[in-house]
Amino acid sequence: AFVLFTLTVGVADFAYSEEIVFAGSMAIVALLMVRLTSELAPDARHVLVGTALVVFVFRAVPGPGEGATWWMIDKLKFDQQFLSVLSLIGSALTLAGMFLFRRFMAERSIAYVVGFLTVAAFFFGLPIVSMYYGLHEWTAALTGGLVDARFIALVNTALESPLGQISMIPMLAWIANSAPANLKATYFAVMASFTNLALSLGQLGTKYLNELFVVTREVRDPATNVLQTPDDYSQLGILLIVQAVLGLALPFAAPALAGGINHFEAAAGPHNYVVTNHPAVLPHLVPSAWLILSYAHDPLVYRDKDGKELQKIVEHQANAELAAALGLFDRFEIGIVAPALWVNGPGFDNQGLNEFTTGDLRVNAKALLTPWNDGV
Repeated sequence: AFVLFTLTVGVADFAYSEEIVFAGSMAIVALLMVRLTSELAPDARHVLVGTALVVFVFRAVPGPGEGATWWMIDKLKFDQQFLSVLSLIGSALTLAGMFLFRRFMAERSIAYVVGFLTVAAFFFGLPIVSMYYGLHEWTAALTGGLVDARFIALVNTALESPLGQISMIPMLAWIANSAPANLKATYFAVMASFTNLALSLGQLGTKYLNELFVVTREVRDPATNVLQTPDDYSQLGILLIVQAVLGLALPFAAPALAGGINHFEAAAGPHNYVVTNHPAVLPHLVPSAWLILSYAHDPLVYRDKDGKELQKIVEHQANAELAAALGLFDRFEIGIVAPALWVNGPGFDNQGLNEFTTGDLRVNAKALLTPWNDGV
């Protein structure tokens, strides 16, 4: 029935056919997950579902689309052979990374692993963004042509690729160790389908980004060589920046913030006063990003009715708030804040607490109602 439904939607060429197929697929997989996990103990069910959701969001991050590849071929002069070499290096090092990081994954929580992968992916994506704005030209001039665009791409691929598939392993390991023996294969199939749907959602997100930031490649008539579509990479830079910010912000929305002891919430945007919004917006398509670090000593202690301290629960807390904002049409500003938290102390049970976790994504928006950019 599902195959018939998918074929009908695809052949009939309905509006939003991709979204309809995704929604139908997600509904079926979600139903299967509910039925499977109902047989688990509550704690085990929460661990599995939480892990799957974190991995799902991480894998659902949209990409920049084919425009980035076109730009590399047309402007950086990467030919198909060089792109194939990059792909081969990426595939080989992805397998190597699963062995190199196996201890890292075994000793840390899924929130820590995904947080690490998110931050790493963000920084490894910066060289591509920087090359759009001329990084390779500067490095080539500084090193006599040694560190050019191809050198940067090779090094970046070699460093980034080992982290490629690490996010899937904790969930698969949990299924292998904890799923009911007679249902392990079913768990593997359903959870793999669930996380693979994240890739479909990421492709939808990529389509929406490319509709918002249009990138075109030169197209000529093969017979007459008449120019039919000129190339236009003017919006690729902002597309790469927005995609990088989404790739950093979205995965941090999945895990819940550990505890409720952090009351510091940064306001996104350069015109604000750290935690207080100011009535001003960024110019159209002008981005802004910043990082605020804070520390608290003894943020959570247990006291008696007279105020005497009885027990330290959290002794040290370090908080990071990564904020980004983008102006739209000189009238609006959207902002995203992704928090991360490290806590250390005896814990509620005095067995020791030492955890890093990511927090809930905060999204805000401002609209300028007055004629001047310093109003309400």
